[in-house]
Amino acid sequence: MTENFAEKFCREHKIPATRYRAVLLRRTLYPAARWLAPVLRFINPEFFAADHEYLDSIGRLRRLRDLPHETHAFNHHPDNRSFLRRSLRLRVSAGRMQDIVHFVMNDVVDREF
Repeated sequence: MTENFAEKFCREHKIPATRYRAVLLRRTLYPAARWLAPVLRFINPEFFAADHEYLDSIGRLRRLRDLPHETHAFNHHPDNRSFLRRSLRLRVSAGRMQDIVHFVMNDVVDREF
């Protein structure tokens, strides 16, 4: 069976699977969210719950064609309706995520042949 995105990402970046979520979250957060993450977590430990769900669902992807569905679900997640997440962009960037997924999935496929 083919590897899922999380496995490919970890292999490509030479990180253990236990670091997948933390590394990918750091790479996909908007800049302001990166700076404010410790404060946001202190105020509300569940602030990034929707982002974690998105990272986990992306991690299970085996086909690029399923990416738009996961991104749509994330963009319409009820937690993303708040002012902080929607207007101030204190969340994961779906565009950055798509770029990373395309790079990892395509790059790994190209090298295998």
